[in-house]
Amino acid sequence: MAETSQLITADELQAFAVPRRANVTPDFLQECAVEASLLVRQFVGARAVPPEILKRAAKEVGKNLVARKTGIDGGTSFDGDGVETLRITRDPLQAARAFLTPYLGIPLA
Repeated sequence: MAETSQLITADELQAFAVPRRANVTPDFLQECAVEASLLVRQFVGARAVPPEILKRAAKEVGKNLVARKTGIDGGTSFDGDGVETLRITRDPLQAARAFLTPYLGIPLA
């Protein structure tokens, strides 16, 4: 049976992923923390991954979810010449894969 406990809390996600002036609610952060935990656990499955790696992966996924839903990373200004639009990743697991891949083994078709 898959582990269902939450890997990160809303407070941990806020400290890791949310700029001080960002307007996000505790309920929104909790939703992102739960979703990040579920995505990481689903990706890992029953494989043995150290808890510290799972937690860091969940933080990265949570950060991507917060950025996607709030537009925090939607644009940034360089040298005051205007706004450069940055593309937000469509796959919230993208950054976490680097942490998790060494523990997942070789996929077989």
